[in-house]
Amino acid sequence: MRPPGYGRSLVLIEGLPRSSVLLLSYAAEMYLKSGALRAYGHCPQALFKRDLRKRFRHKLIVLAEEVEFPLDDKARNHLQLMTDFIEEDARYPITPQEGGEYTRQWNARTAAAQDDNAFREYCALVKAIDKHVSRIDQDSSNPSVFQGQSIGADGFLVQRIGGNLTPRVTYRPSSSLIEAGETSPADIKALLDPDRHEILLHYWDESVIIEDQPRAGKTIVHPPKITA
Repeated sequence: MRPPGYGRSLVLIEGLPRSSVLLLSYAAEMYLKSGALRAYGHCPQALFKRDLRKRFRHKLIVLAEEVEFPLDDKARNHLQLMTDFIEEDARYPITPQEGGEYTRQWNARTAAAQDDNAFREYCALVKAIDKHVSRIDQDSSNPSVFQGQSIGADGFLVQRIGGNLTPRVTYRPSSSLIEAGETSPADIKALLDPDRHEILLHYWDESVIIEDQPRAGKTIVHPPKITA
């Protein structure tokens, strides 16, 4: 006697697991980008849009570091896998190749998407990211303070303090400073008046310094000189 189902074609159900991890990965990305938007508070919209395209893209680890989400090795590995889901693994088919490479890639992709324990860990990670980001600029015990000023005719400087983030200074040097080659954080700091910019100077060395380089179309991040 033939067993039940003998001779029937085998149908692989693969859409649900891949769709689930893709949507979960997108949720992590949206939470992190909403936190990054708050970190860029009072900065030009064009700067944030450019950094979304060029600096962050779908790089969940880079975004997590931007909003200071605590990362251990497991969280880094999960965020890298979720980045891979977004960029390719859960969106596009594997290109067939000769030999066993296709099978190896398929097995690795399937294991990452269909592992129940890993999926629970992804869910817990996304919830933790949501909780962390929700505290940025929305914690009454740690309010954020912003101040800004112009630099020359077409430059700017924005300082943010509090809001459960390390102090930040974001600046764009003026065209005249660019022509003079005086665009470093030290050059900008030298322009500040100790009497008028007491708070800004007080937090300067413990601030993340974000340097906007519009002509090069990129952003340079200078880590704090000291840790608060």
